[in-house]
Amino acid sequence: MSPLALELVRRLSLLAILVAGLMLLVPWALGELGLTGPGIDEQLGSAERALNIARAYGGADDDPDFRAASEELQQARTAVQQGDRWRARQAARRAGERAILAQRSALTVRDSARRRAATVATEVDRRLGDLEDAYTQLARDQGSARAETLLPLMKEARRAGASVLLAIEEGDHRRALSLHEDAVATIERARQALEGRAAAVAERSKLSRR
Repeated sequence: MSPLALELVRRLSLLAILVAGLMLLVPWALGELGLTGPGIDEQLGSAERALNIARAYGGADDDPDFRAASEELQQARTAVQQGDRWRARQAARRAGERAILAQRSALTVRDSARRRAATVATEVDRRLGDLEDAYTQLARDQGSARAETLLPLMKEARRAGASVLLAIEEGDHRRALSLHEDAVATIERARQALEGRAAAVAERSKLSRR
């Protein structure tokens, strides 16, 4: 191949590379300038919908991605009011991206809470069952009238445990987890009172046999 032909091929190759680069760059640049693609109102709407979905999944301002998405969305709206549509588009895009991350984070937290709540439900149900058994046994040993002096504690323990189980049944796993510690403490107080009463009865019975 002659030097002239080689030079022609080289120049055509460079031209092809340049054209390919322009084909990639021009659409991106037009989109960044807002000349093609979704308009700013559509972008804002899309970002807001993504944020609302994250909120429905349980996302809140304590999640950095959710908080960042909210702030970016507000910045986008402010930029629109100021007539800076390029800055508005950038902020709206970032808001949408962070909202998607917030959705994933909220789903992860929700799934973790659901699994923990299932364990909590089993534990609370077992504790309540043991408590009822202890109360029934005490009523047999002492008679219903004397056992009923502990009824207020029993009612409080039942309510505490039921509040956890009801929250789980309603799918409010975060609330169930937040109530769990206090419920266990309440049930434990009732259990200790029952055991103390039973021990006192056993001690009096032992002394009476001497």
